[in-house]
Amino acid sequence: MPVPGVTKGLTDMGDLLVYFYLLPLPAIALMIGGSASGSPFGSLGFSREMTVMFSYEVPLLLIILAVALKVGQGGAEFSLGAVAAHQATHGQFIFNPTMIPAFLAYLMVLPGTMGMVPFDVPEAETEIIEGPLLEYSGPALAFFHLTSALKTVVVLGLGVLLFFPGNPAD
Repeated sequence: MPVPGVTKGLTDMGDLLVYFYLLPLPAIALMIGGSASGSPFGSLGFSREMTVMFSYEVPLLLIILAVALKVGQGGAEFSLGAVAAHQATHGQFIFNPTMIPAFLAYLMVLPGTMGMVPFDVPEAETEIIEGPLLEYSGPALAFFHLTSALKTVVVLGLGVLLFFPGNPAD
């Protein structure tokens, strides 16, 4: 994720596609962990996590495509550097009327990607007793919670990069 003031190492490659492919990894790890469990709650959490993941991955891909097509102007540009440069010259996408539907879709996708209530059904504490995380403790459980927290930071940072990039000198 680009850090303001640090531009070395950023290339003009498809980092938006890398984000799209890496964001499901915590959910896939949770699904594998739940399926490896001998508990029926783990397999139920596995199927619920798969359903939730499929429900937010397609809209997220469409949001990324909308931004890439807007930046590319005739083609798709999947570079975060190009997205930030385009918005520096043409204005932020949040103020562009053609990008407001993409931003609203991003706001609707956000709770599902972060696993917030009511999209926390894979680990529904009151219903399926932590689901796929039931048999985990110690460092393994901490790993699952850490990946979830890191995914929250990345998803929020991606939203800022897509719709609100600013100049760090401002």
